[in-house]
Amino acid sequence: VHYMIGCIGRKAPLVPYATFGSEELAVSIQRQIDSYDGVLLENHGVIAIGSTIEQAYSNAENIEFVAELYLKCLSSGFEPRILSDEEMDIVIEKFKTYGSKATSN
Repeated sequence: VHYMIGCIGRKAPLVPYATFGSEELAVSIQRQIDSYDGVLLENHGVIAIGSTIEQAYSNAENIEFVAELYLKCLSSGFEPRILSDEEMDIVIEKFKTYGSKATSN
C-alpha cells in the first residue's frame, strides 16, 4: 500500500493532540501539512488537501484506508514494514511517469 501513501508524500505524519479549535492545533497542522497532502490528527482524525476537492477527498480516503489496514495488521499480530524515506523518494519519483508510454529514440 506504499503507493497509496506516496500520492500524498512519504507518509501521513501524526500531528500531536491539542484541543480542537485551538491555535496550538492549527499551528501543528500547518507545520506538517506544508510537506504533505494529508496528516493524521492524534485523537481527532484526518485532514487532507489537494488541488481540487475531489483530490483532497481521495487523499483522505487513501489515508483512512491505509490506517485501517495497518490497524488490522497489528491486531492480527503482523507488523507491517514501513519503507524508508529514501525508498519512498524512489516511489514518488516513479509516480511522475507512472502509466505513461515509454519513448524510444
